Amino acid sequence: MLSIFLELIPLSLMQGLILSLPATGIMISFRLFNTADLTPEGTFTLGAAITGVCLTMELSQPLTLLCVIIGCGSVGALSRYISHTLKIDPLLSGIIILTMLFTVYLRIMGTSNLPLFDTQSLFLKNAEDSLNYVIASAFVVLPLITLYGYLKTYSGLIFLATGKNQTLCKSYGFSPLSFGLIAGSLASIFSGIGGSLMAQYQEFADVNMGIGILVQALASLMIGEVLLSPHTMLRQLIAPIIGSIAYQVISAFIISMGLTPTDLKLMTGVLVLTIIFIRRRQAT
Repeated sequence: MLSIFLELIPLSLMQGLILSLPATGIMISFRLFNTADLTPEGTFTLGAAITGVCLTMELSQPLTLLCVIIGCGSVGALSRYISHTLKIDPLLSGIIILTMLFTVYLRIMGTSNLPLFDTQSLFLKNAEDSLNYVIASAFVVLPLITLYGYLKTYSGLIFLATGKNQTLCKSYGFSPLSFGLIAGSLASIFSGIGGSLMAQYQEFADVNMGIGILVQALASLMIGEVLLSPHTMLRQLIAPIIGSIAYQVISAFIISMGLTPTDLKLMTGVLVLTIIFIRRRQAT
């Protein structure tokens, strides 16, 4: 059992780094902007689909990344715009967008599964794993530094205030819709980049690869918050990364005990409920 667990650690670390991006997207919606939104689950697969088509067309990595950012960011903004304009709950808006995106995946890829074995991947196939860790870490850390820098600006502070109190935002002469569009775009962009990296790492894009990613990202966020006790903004931003890696390590340990990967969905749900129960007990 121990040998199997140790063999799974490198894979767990890589997947933890990649999946910390959708966890960060969930953190932006749920924690920074105080809104429940399912859209990042859809844009995870959208990022993978766009990447698969771009790499098949032999586009460069920077251009592929730009397409992912524009595509996923637009979908996230659209979800918030629909919620604001039609006066519906962001959760319902996210469900509608998530349903519509399934058709978009198929239209983009032209198939339910797109292999990427013969494309120019961001990850180095013949290199040491350590180089791939550096690449994944760069895609995790650099956007996080950019986000942290933005939140320290005047606009970033208004962004945080809007998530807590939209009336305060209006009193300062800002439109809550503008910051809602920013929040939706950022959350979806982070998740989309995660989907892009995952598609390149596992060398295929599939229309079902995002199923359950929301709950997994939420579990990662909660684990990170339990481990770090995020009383500062920096700790809050780091929590999804630590939590995602910890979640993958826990998953590897469970698999090494003899459970199958299909049991992980059940484990994730139980883990989320357990953390919620513990936090509620601590609050009372």
